[in-house]
Order: sequence, then structure tokens, then C-alpha cells
Amino acid sequence: MPTARKKQVSLSDTKYCHCISRCVRRAFLCGEDRFTGRSYEHRRDWVEEKLLTLAKVFCIEVCGYAVMSNHTHIVVYVDDNKAARLTNKAIVLRWHKLGNKRHPPKNGALLLCRLRLEHAQRIEENGLCQQQGRSRLA
Repeated sequence: MPTARKKQVSLSDTKYCHCISRCVRRAFLCGEDRFTGRSYEHRRDWVEEKLLTLAKVFCIEVCGYAVMSNHTHIVVYVDDNKAARLTNKAIVLRWHKLGNKRHPPKNGALLLCRLRLEHAQRIEENGLCQQQGRSRLA
């Protein structure tokens, strides 16, 4: 049974993480496949671009990476302090940056997102009110 990432990575020990992602079944990520003769070199730029885009969305910094023919190595710094300071609105805006740029969300999806954000803000405000009420009672 796999172990959850929150149990594998301890940010109190180190905020740096070496991640490896590997292709399976002799699939090629980039380079030339010697069995079929096909070249997948065009994917190297795509992987690099996607990696750097995701680093901007999530609270990580890419320290180094290597895109090999059938696997990648990435060393990242996890900025948990920055993540803790994000507001609900900032999280939703970052989440939307992950969307498909060819097919941007329709007005209904944006409206739904705004409603979720307003709902999260109301919950947050109620939570603060409840904390203030408890502190007055104590």
C-alpha cells in the first residue's frame, strides 16, 4: 500500500525535495526511441515550460532539474511559509492558472468559482467570529 506524501516528506527536517518521475513500458519522454526510430525531442521543451509554469502556481522554487529520455529529476524548495500566507482568493486565482488556456472557463464556471470563494470567505469570517466569541467567554 502506498504511503501518503505528507508522511513521506518532512518539512521540519528539510524543505528541499528530490522528485523523480519515470516513464513505464519502455515509453520515451524525449529523445529518440531506438526501437521505433521516432524522435520525441520536441517534448523536452514542453516539459521544461510546464515545470516552470507549475513552480509559479505552487509555492515551490525549482532548484534544478534534468529531463532525461525516460525520466525526470527535479529538486525543489518548498516554501511553506508563503503557502500559509495565501488567502482563499489567492488560492482560487492560482488554481485557475492551471486551467486549459485553449478552452478558458465559461462564464458559468467563473460564476461558480466566485460563489465558492464567497462561501469560503463567509466560513472564514464565521470562524473568526466564533473564535472571538469563545475568547470572550474564557
